[in-house]
Amino acid sequence: MPSFALPTYQNLRKIPGLTRRFFEDCRAMLKKMGYCLLVLGCFSFGCDNLAHGQLVLPGARTPEQRGAVAAPAKVAEPGSIAKPRIKASVDVGVLKAPDIKGVLGRPLQLNGRSGKLSLEAKGDAVNLHDLILTGTKISNPDQICQVSIVSGEALHADPVPSASGILHYRVSVPACPFEFDVLAGAVLVSPTGKTCKVVAADCAVDPSGMWGPPASSQGPREAKANETARAHAELEMREQFRALMRRTHGNANLQAAATEQAGFSSRRTTICRNYARDSVQDFCALKLTEARAIEINQLVRAAPAKKPKHGTLRRKTLRH
Repeated sequence: MPSFALPTYQNLRKIPGLTRRFFEDCRAMLKKMGYCLLVLGCFSFGCDNLAHGQLVLPGARTPEQRGAVAAPAKVAEPGSIAKPRIKASVDVGVLKAPDIKGVLGRPLQLNGRSGKLSLEAKGDAVNLHDLILTGTKISNPDQICQVSIVSGEALHADPVPSASGILHYRVSVPACPFEFDVLAGAVLVSPTGKTCKVVAADCAVDPSGMWGPPASSQGPREAKANETARAHAELEMREQFRALMRRTHGNANLQAAATEQAGFSSRRTTICRNYARDSVQDFCALKLTEARAIEINQLVRAAPAKKPKHGTLRRKTLRH
């Protein structure tokens, strides 16, 4: 069957008059039919796509290619607060323990509300300049009492090696010896295991717990700063713990590390439960979390990295 195609505009000039007019009428009619089909398609498939979209012809450039400005980013609604992105630094060795200078000369209170602890430095030596403990009377436990442990000369605080990376000291008080960790702006006294009885003062005391600034000195601004810092410390601690898990060998060691981490959460709750207004100010929880992140960082540095597992090499045989 012979094929039929409309002649081009250049070939129409070579056709005689009547026949050429016939072909021109056919071309005009086909063009009108094309417009009708476009309108019908608009109503059939929806005109929204044609109204909001763009028809890109072959060879045409898009607005992005012509250097058009992109649409502006979404603007936050009025009143909404943009939360800053917190990024943890998980490089091994970047976490440093707080220096003793951060607590020298600052009067600290047990749980932010009672007693007084003050440290001073003379050269390289660290001394306990003042220590006032609040407790209950031995003869009548219902009555409150106070006793000054340091009388006369300051007591020397001896540094004790610690694998946690936190500075650790021991104070050999005759009536109540204790040890403490140096945190950022605070001191954590380790549990003594028993109540210290100062018979001469008829007072039973316990120095263990978090010694920090008075809770009354922490306002809304400090509370907001503590909240932000704790969020960063929590993220840092989790990232360091993940790094420790990647370097821990054996199921028993993995279980022990997970148990120790769970024990820290319980211990933090127990210690900070007694700290004044810590549910609002987050001071105690912040300091313990920062110290825990440093401790895990020390474990990560001490643990050897796992060797990568290499796949089995297959020898290729050559066929001649």
